[in-house]
Amino acid sequence: MAALCPGMSSSFSEPRTSHGFENQDSRDSQLRLVLVGKTGAGKSATGNNLVAEFRDRHCVLNNKATGAEQEAQRAQLLDMVQCVVMENEGGFYTNQMFQRAEAEIQKLIHAIQEQSRAELEREKRQLREEYEENIRKLQDEQERIMRKADMERTLAERERSCAERQQNARAEAEGQEDILDVILTVFNIAFFILKLVFMDN
Repeated sequence: MAALCPGMSSSFSEPRTSHGFENQDSRDSQLRLVLVGKTGAGKSATGNNLVAEFRDRHCVLNNKATGAEQEAQRAQLLDMVQCVVMENEGGFYTNQMFQRAEAEIQKLIHAIQEQSRAELEREKRQLREEYEENIRKLQDEQERIMRKADMERTLAERERSCAERQQNARAEAEGQEDILDVILTVFNIAFFILKLVFMDN
């Protein structure tokens, strides 16, 4: 690794720690990645994938380290970052890494947009149904209002007609009194004639 990163301190390839398996020298050991969690959840495969992907770009850190050991770990981490920047020609990531990340981001954006479109269509359909139902109810309500107005108009016309008849009833009755007078007069004349006829006999 030192050949890839000229000027890099030896602490990058030779991390030392006072903690670990029986305080063994890290130069004589392999990288061990311990993932804690439920068994059978693919932790070994995940660890192997991480080791394979990052190759020699790893740094062993001890959170309990103090003093010189902590400084050595810090120096090792900074050296590793500088090495990655030099490998990537001054960038913290390569174009391939960026393109891969961008492709993943685009996939996520596309998935989110599709989900948003589907949700929007569902909401639009639901709103359209609700508004159409409300419009139908309003139309029914308008029809009811119109029918009620027609009924009230018809009732008012009938009441007006009835009131007119009631007002004209007196005139009709008075008109009928004239007819009754005529009829009574005719009866009186007929009675008188009959009386004369029967008296003569």
